[in-house]
Amino acid sequence: MQSSFPPGGNDTSTGLPHEPNTEPPDVIEVIASTDGEHSAIEASTASTHQFSDCPRSRPEKNRDLKYETQLYTSQNKAKQHLPTGPASYVMFSFIILVFLVNSLQAQTSYALTPYVVSEFESHSLLSIITIVTSLLSGVLQIPAAKTLDIWGRAEGFAVMVVISMLGNILMAVCENIQTYFIAQCFSYVGANGMMYALTVVVADSSAMENKGIAFALVNFPYLATSFAGPALAQEIFDTIGFRWFFGLFAMIMPVLSLPVSGLLFCCQRKAKKQGLTCRPESERSIFQSLTHYFVEFDAVGVLLGFIALTLFLLPFSLTGPAGHAWDSPVTVIMLVVGTGLLAAFTMWESFSARSPYVPFHLLKTPSIMGAALATGSLFGAYYCWEGYFTSYLQVVRGLDIAESGYIGNIYNTAGTGWALLIGILIKVSGHYKWLGYASLALLAVGGAMMLLFRQADTGTGSIVMCQIFVSLGGGSLYICGQMAALAVAEQEQTAAIVALMYLASAIGGGVGGALAGAIWSNTVPQELTRLLPDESREMVAEIYGNLDGQLEYGFESPIRSALIEAYSIAQFRLCLAATAILVIAFIGVVMWKDVSVKKTEQAEGGVVS
Repeated sequence: MQSSFPPGGNDTSTGLPHEPNTEPPDVIEVIASTDGEHSAIEASTASTHQFSDCPRSRPEKNRDLKYETQLYTSQNKAKQHLPTGPASYVMFSFIILVFLVNSLQAQTSYALTPYVVSEFESHSLLSIITIVTSLLSGVLQIPAAKTLDIWGRAEGFAVMVVISMLGNILMAVCENIQTYFIAQCFSYVGANGMMYALTVVVADSSAMENKGIAFALVNFPYLATSFAGPALAQEIFDTIGFRWFFGLFAMIMPVLSLPVSGLLFCCQRKAKKQGLTCRPESERSIFQSLTHYFVEFDAVGVLLGFIALTLFLLPFSLTGPAGHAWDSPVTVIMLVVGTGLLAAFTMWESFSARSPYVPFHLLKTPSIMGAALATGSLFGAYYCWEGYFTSYLQVVRGLDIAESGYIGNIYNTAGTGWALLIGILIKVSGHYKWLGYASLALLAVGGAMMLLFRQADTGTGSIVMCQIFVSLGGGSLYICGQMAALAVAEQEQTAAIVALMYLASAIGGGVGGALAGAIWSNTVPQELTRLLPDESREMVAEIYGNLDGQLEYGFESPIRSALIEAYSIAQFRLCLAATAILVIAFIGVVMWKDVSVKKTEQAEGGVVS
C-alpha cells in the first residue's frame, strides 16, 4: 500500500510574518492558462515580491531557527512556482509517468518479495522487513518536508531518486538476507520520498476543494499496475529472476525522473531570476553548517524516534515457537530499551529540541490529530489484512503468483478508482466528514466478512468481495483524512501536513506489521507442530520458513493439509486484530471538524482551530 501523505513546513507558532495567504489555482486551471496571462501574473508577482533589502549574508553566529524560518517562508511561493501553458501538460504527464513506473515496480516487488526472502530461508521475516522499512520511511518524511521547504522541491525529489536507485542496485547484487534488508530500506525510503515530493508539488498547485481530485489522479496509475505488476512478477520469476528486475529498474527510474527534475529546477531558476527568492550567501564554515542542519533537522529526535519504535515493535515479530521466547534476554532487553528510548524521545521533543521533529503545534488541532489517528489505524489494519495474504492465497487456494497478486492488489485497484469519485463528491458537496463515516461503515462490513470467509472451505469469490469492501472504505478514508487535515491548515503548512500523514501511516504500518508478525509467528509454527504427522514434526522450522518449499507439497499431502489449517487459523486472528484497530479510526473521524472546503480560506499565521 502506497502512501501519499506528508508533514513538515514552517512553524507558524513562532509568530513570524507570512505572505498574504491566497489559495493557489486548481491544477486544471493552471494547465489551461495561457502564456499571455502567465506573463502578466509573473510581472505582477515579480514586482510585488522583489527583495530589495535582502541581506547579502546570514549573521555569522546567528543560528536562530526563527531567522531561518522567516527567510525561507519568504521563498515559499518560489518553491511552488510551476509551469503553465503547454509546459504544464508536460510536467503533469511526466509526474503521472513517474507514479506509473514507481507503482509498477512496487506491485511487482510486492508479489516477488515472499520468494526473495524464501531464497534465504527467511519467509517468516516478512513482517520484520515491513516494520523497519515502514518506520524508516515514515520518520524520514518530516526531514524530507523541511528539505523541500528550505532547499526546494527539485532538490528533494532528486535526492530521493538517487536513494531509490542505490536501493535497487543493492537488491540486484544481494547475496544474503542482511543485504536485502538494507537494500529494501533504501529502495522503500527513496520510492516513497519521490512520491511524497511529487504529491507536495501537486498539492501546491491545487485549490483546496480540488485537492482530493488531484491526489486521486496522481494515484490513478495503480489501476493499471495492479494487474500488470503480478503478471510481470510471474514472468520475472519464470525467466530472468528478481536480480535482473531490480537492476533494470535501477536504470529505468532515474532516466524517467530526469524530465520532472529538469522542469522543477528550471522553474526554480526562473523564479530566482524574477527576484522571488532570497538566498543570501552563507558565511558559516562547513562544520558550522553541519551543526546548524543537525539541529534544524533534529537528527537526535529522528534517530531516537526510529530506534525506539523499532526496538519496541520488533520483539512482537521475533517471539514465538520459531523465535525467541517472551522471557528471553533478547526480547526483554529490546522491550526495556525501546520503552526507555520512547520516554527519552518524548522528553527530548518536549523540552530539549530547538527544532522539534514532531510538529506538536499541528497535533494540538483536533482535526489534524484525528486525521493522523484515522490514517495510522487504516494502515495498521491494512498490514494485518495483507501482510501474509498472498502467501495464504497460494498455499490454501492454490493460486499462482499472478493470480494471488491480482486479488491482493484489489485494495489498490478499487481504492484508487473509488478515491477519484470521493474527490469529486467532496468538491460537489463541499464536505468530507460524512464520507469518513461512510468509509468506516464499509471497512467494518468488509472486516467482519473477512472473519467468515478467509477460511479453507469458502469460495475465492467471497474473498474477492471482502477485498472490494475494504478497498472502497480504505480509499475513501485515505482521501478524507488528508482533506480533514489540509482544510484547517494554511498553505505554507502543506508539506508539513502531508509529511505528518506519512509519519502516521508509517507508525500505523509498523504497529500493524508487528501485530501481524506476532500473530503469525505465534500461530503457524504452533499449529503445524500440532497438526503435522509425527514423522514430520522435526521439519516445522524448515517448512515454516520457505514458501517455495510449502508449495511443493500436493493438496493430498498431510503436510499441505496441516499448512492449510494453520494458515486459516492465522488469517482469522489477523483479520480479528485488523477489525479491532479500526475502532481508533472511528475516534479519529469523530475528532474531525467538518469544514466547508468551498468556503475555507486557509488562515494566515496559524492553523484554523
